[in-house]
Amino acid sequence: TLPVVVAPDVDVAVAALAATGLQVLATTVDGEVSLEAAELSRPTAWLFGSESRGLSAQLARRADHRVRIPMSGSAQSLNVAAAAAICLYRSSRAQRLVPG
Repeated sequence: TLPVVVAPDVDVAVAALAATGLQVLATTVDGEVSLEAAELSRPTAWLFGSESRGLSAQLARRADHRVRIPMSGSAQSLNVAAAAAICLYRSSRAQRLVPG
């Protein structure tokens, strides 16, 4: 199962996730770490922004790392469902939660 959390105060929620020992990663188009190079073997909480604006800079800074999904061609971003599917799959593989 995939736990999903909806919280009215996102700063409190991110702090609570980090306090439990989760690595907090934010997806951004200009992230300092490529998804290919990201350390995903630890339990991870992912932050995804809206398709039109992405994450706020303030929220992205709260994450341990900002991760970009490498893409070819002229596309600058993916829709949030595609981005989430890619990132969650990569995390699952790294944590050996799905066969590979």
